[in-house]
Amino acid sequence: LARFQTIADASDLSAMDKLKLMLRGEDKKAISESSLMDLLHKPDNRELQEKLNIHTIEHLAPLIAQVLEQGNQEGDFKVAAPLETIQIILAGSQFVIDSGLFAWDDNKRAALLVTLQTISEKSIGLEPGALKFITNQTGDHNERKK
Repeated sequence: LARFQTIADASDLSAMDKLKLMLRGEDKKAISESSLMDLLHKPDNRELQEKLNIHTIEHLAPLIAQVLEQGNQEGDFKVAAPLETIQIILAGSQFVIDSGLFAWDDNKRAALLVTLQTISEKSIGLEPGALKFITNQTGDHNERKK
């Protein structure tokens, strides 16, 4: 939470830079690939995972919404309801992509991430490909569809 607060409060970063750090920062990637996450996603730990998801929606979503509001003020984003928008995006992605309840193979997971990117871009009012960091793509939007 402190890391997200620091990013949200950074006056020297654009909203897009902040969003990238929050959603795909290097330490977030390391955490998501850790054995702790494997343990968390075991069926026996479903209750703990639900509590973490609720914490994310209640505490991290407002910080991301703050960044979305900054993006609106900078003219880069066009999101009417920043908090509610990010709450829905986070809740959906946490359940479908990150919950461990579904036995997605790598191809399906990659397809879901592309869809998450597309939904997020449309919800925030961005051009296609603007959030390519969600899928770790380095090419343009059209390259993802090959």
